[in-house]
Amino acid sequence: MAFVTLELAGGFSHSAPDPGASWSRSLDALDAALRTWPIAAP
Repeated sequence: MAFVTLELAGGFSHSAPDPGASWSRSLDALDAALRTWPIAAP
């Protein structure tokens, strides 16, 4: 939600890469974090 809010407010209009690339990198980072998240012992 924060990413969309920032994009709608023009938060990415001044930077490179474009918002689509930033979104893709954000999803990749989230995927990597969740795949390596430690599992609590039962």
